[in-house]
Amino acid sequence: MLLKRSLWMANLLALTLLCASAYAQETNGSVRVVVTDPSGAAVPNAKIDVSGGSLPGVSTATTGVDGLASITQIPPGTGYSVTVVATGFRTAKANDLAVQIGKATTIDMKLEVGQMSESVVVSAEAVMVDTQSSSSAITIDRSFFDLLPKGRSFYDLIQIAPGARNEGKAGGIQVDGASGAENTYFLDGMEVESIQGGQLDGQNHIPVEMVQQVQVKNGIMDAQYGGAMGGVVSAVIRSGQNEFHGQAGFYYTGDGLTARPRPQLGLDPTNDNNAVYFQIPQDKFQNWNPVFDVGGPLVRNKLFFFAGYMPQLNNTDRTVNFTTGQTATYNNTFKQQFLTTKVDYAPFSKIRMNMSWVWNPQRTYGSLPSAQGTDSFSNNWGQQGNFTANNILSGQFDYLATSRLVLSFRGGYSYSGFNNLYGIPSTTAIYYSGASTTLPPPGLQAPNGWIHQAVAATSYDQNRRTNLNADASYVLNWHGQHTLKGGWQMNQLSNDVRSSSYPFGYYRYYWGKTYHCQTSSCTGTGADGYYRYRVLGTIGGASSNNQAIFLQDNWRVNKRLSINVGLRTEHEFVPSFSTSTGIPSQAIVFDWPQKMSPRIGVAYDPKGDGKQRIYGGFGYFYDIMKYSLPRGSFGGDVWKEYFYTLDDPTLVTKNQGFAANPLGLPGTLIETVDYRIPSNDPSQHLIDPNLKPMKQRMIDFGYDYTISPTMVASARFTDRRIITVIEDIGYVTSAGE
Repeated sequence: MLLKRSLWMANLLALTLLCASAYAQETNGSVRVVVTDPSGAAVPNAKIDVSGGSLPGVSTATTGVDGLASITQIPPGTGYSVTVVATGFRTAKANDLAVQIGKATTIDMKLEVGQMSESVVVSAEAVMVDTQSSSSAITIDRSFFDLLPKGRSFYDLIQIAPGARNEGKAGGIQVDGASGAENTYFLDGMEVESIQGGQLDGQNHIPVEMVQQVQVKNGIMDAQYGGAMGGVVSAVIRSGQNEFHGQAGFYYTGDGLTARPRPQLGLDPTNDNNAVYFQIPQDKFQNWNPVFDVGGPLVRNKLFFFAGYMPQLNNTDRTVNFTTGQTATYNNTFKQQFLTTKVDYAPFSKIRMNMSWVWNPQRTYGSLPSAQGTDSFSNNWGQQGNFTANNILSGQFDYLATSRLVLSFRGGYSYSGFNNLYGIPSTTAIYYSGASTTLPPPGLQAPNGWIHQAVAATSYDQNRRTNLNADASYVLNWHGQHTLKGGWQMNQLSNDVRSSSYPFGYYRYYWGKTYHCQTSSCTGTGADGYYRYRVLGTIGGASSNNQAIFLQDNWRVNKRLSINVGLRTEHEFVPSFSTSTGIPSQAIVFDWPQKMSPRIGVAYDPKGDGKQRIYGGFGYFYDIMKYSLPRGSFGGDVWKEYFYTLDDPTLVTKNQGFAANPLGLPGTLIETVDYRIPSNDPSQHLIDPNLKPMKQRMIDFGYDYTISPTMVASARFTDRRIITVIEDIGYVTSAGE
């Protein structure tokens, strides 16, 4: 079996390498030029130059016998120029062209007979409909969204896409009905959605001023895309150009610019049988968001840069009239940093590289009690807070080996870390039961109930992601034109967490009581009763390394018909947080044959003029499992109770803090009860041995029609069917869940 699997993998890998090495998540576009003479015949061997915009240097290609040339790896944006030089014809030039992420900007250049030394500027309008693609996507460039009323983040632009809308109860933006957790988000080619739940966390809502384009794909996507059963959202950070550009400004809002809050209906705090309206006083607040950015050349035509800094400062003052009679004013300050830098470099005509870095931590100072006044006046509200560290680093290296072969390598790293140990008192939680007013020594006697209440806290919750891609594409002429893509991708994830309901320990003392075992028929007691030590929280670490390989052929059969065929497969495993003796580190493994994802699509241009497209496609898509599963069921979430004999009444003063070894506390250990038994223990048989990955089948049809050079009408039908799902269901036994 092992030999057969190895041979299968070797054959698939060899096939991949024959087609080149991969095509990563797209951050660039391309320009497709069709060159004809005055009679409409194709002009071969014409030299094509693309320059301007955010492209360092000049990209060059030569037309084939069909008069067609494609220039790839062009940064998205506007202001590009295309120059065509051919023997026996005047030099032609088209200006002010736009390039979109993952799309070929197609222009028709009709040459005039004359000398090459003569030049003419032609009005070659780019075709808005990509007639060679069978996928559905919408791209929003900053030249467009700068004119729109919008929110402060590129995330707010996603709803412009048909089929996308914000649903708070479905994890954020839904695309074609899929939940927010089923989308995939890329920032400059780096995957940035939450490892835990799949949503886009707030700290990664990068301001729109830092973004050049946002694209939403929601149809039958090429095989390079995986792990998304909803939409694929790609945002590209702005680049510099040959001219310096910059801006400075600010956004502001405050309580003086907002309406008075409406009265709220609630229970009378002095009588639970009455409902009354409360006119809650309005908070005093100010929200500042300054904007600074600049971009330009460090070396003209070689090295460009862009840098932006856009912090957000929210300051809120709240006066609270507590139901216990006190009145106080509290402050909450929230700071979000957004610092972005990007460098584009073309040291040689065949080599291009770029690197971007986003630093976006956030910090909260002070916490606000409820405006209704029902919280505790004595709480240390002003000292509480939290901090989230965040960094995103990505880079790309492109080698334009020939006009037909492009090799690309991309890598990225992201880190986020949360903790809220600010103003949290280091109190050991103590609870009394039984004869607590008579049995303990006089100095330790107290009524039943809480002696010291604790506050939940997260010491750290760190997430790391590393993306690696090796990319290539090759153009082949055989019964039409084939653009072959194939490759390898890696997505390495890790999570380390220590979050507890009782970060400094929890002890409950049962004075004079006798303990009756839960897991066996036993009893236990000490001279003064027994006590319980509790560990409750999310504690531990896990990591996984998911990989994918794919093949894609975008075949332009003729001027009207294109066929897109792709095959993707993935190797995924879900890690274990609990890896004690006998428990494997890989709780669930989906091998390569289990996640075969074929896709096929057809696009047809009825008139061959690039103004219409009829398209359709079929494909299978698989989800990538989120870490909320292993955290909850494979040992991350912990709830253990340790029961000991109470032989020394002064243990109340000695048992302090989080126990480094819960099995070595004073007294005799009676028993341990695990209320969150990890489901990844093979001896428990709690994971279905025939478990299949979450799978979706999609059928997609659509029609695009160009109404004007700036307007396209579209109609689309999509059918998404969930084939298999994975359910995580627990049940309670006498020994725990």
